[in-house]
Amino acid sequence: MRNPFRSKNKKNQNTPNKPIKEPWTPKPIDQSNYRATNETVVGRKADRPFIDKNQASAFGHNYRCVECSYPLRTLASVESPCPNCGYTGGQPEPPVKPNLESAKKTIKFNSIDFGQNEKVEDSSETKVFTLVNESSPDMSIMADLGEANTIILGRDELDPGNTSISSEGHIQLRENRGIWYIEDVSSNGATFMQALSYQPLREGTRIILGNRIFRFSAGSSLPNQNTGKRTMQFGQFDLANSSNSVTLVDEMEGSTKAFTGRDIDLNRITLGIDEPSISRQQHATLENRDGTWMIVDRSANKATFVQVMNEVLLRDQTRLILGSKVYRFELSSEE
Repeated sequence: MRNPFRSKNKKNQNTPNKPIKEPWTPKPIDQSNYRATNETVVGRKADRPFIDKNQASAFGHNYRCVECSYPLRTLASVESPCPNCGYTGGQPEPPVKPNLESAKKTIKFNSIDFGQNEKVEDSSETKVFTLVNESSPDMSIMADLGEANTIILGRDELDPGNTSISSEGHIQLRENRGIWYIEDVSSNGATFMQALSYQPLREGTRIILGNRIFRFSAGSSLPNQNTGKRTMQFGQFDLANSSNSVTLVDEMEGSTKAFTGRDIDLNRITLGIDEPSISRQQHATLENRDGTWMIVDRSANKATFVQVMNEVLLRDQTRLILGSKVYRFELSSEE
């Protein structure tokens, strides 16, 4: 009877087992580029390949250390020094890191360096500004206050021959610790500033919306005829000035527009003017904040200007209307 467990492959029964080749078995080292281990090598490491100057580099390059002729992959540098002698190519050694052992202790207050010995640039020392004449850039002016804090600019400095600018002085600029202020000193009150941020409105303040000039008035535009010369009684006037009614008088056409509410949107539709310089959707917003009316620009063309009545904050890149000219205020740094 045939043995079912007997192998059918008769050739492999008497074949001796071949030795297993281990993949990690190291290859034999070529000793042709090595010196004898019993030979003393001066200035070089005996366990590293060394080639005479007349032979090619072991790395396929001709880079060698200048000091010990050791073959290198790249030129010796601080990042890649010679592994044999440490030559860095004549470049300075990298800075030694400070000893951080003392960092475990808390540094005393008087030992902390706040940079007193370093010169810190103070923005308040820079008092250079530029008024860019957007109509005639070649007539732009640059001024340096130097040791002074204020400067007054008039017709001669801004635009000689322009009678819409006061000859004695039109605006006064003041600098205080890097913050600039503007004040109108003209005789015609023709100084306007962009309402990029909220600007307070006083009674009679003029507002420029696009190409139109309006005069702002809180409350009704019609005077109270009942009082006449008689003194108003206590209940007839509002101490808090909390009226939610405002009036805008178009000084070019003479028309009057009355608005009611604590938040009033001004645009081409509400003003009733077919003027493309006024935004159709939203040009500016009037807000009543605890009895004080504020205006802020909301337009896409940034064409909202407020008459400068008192000294107000002046920011960089703010446009000014002085008389009939448009200027841009720019802060400059000394070179």
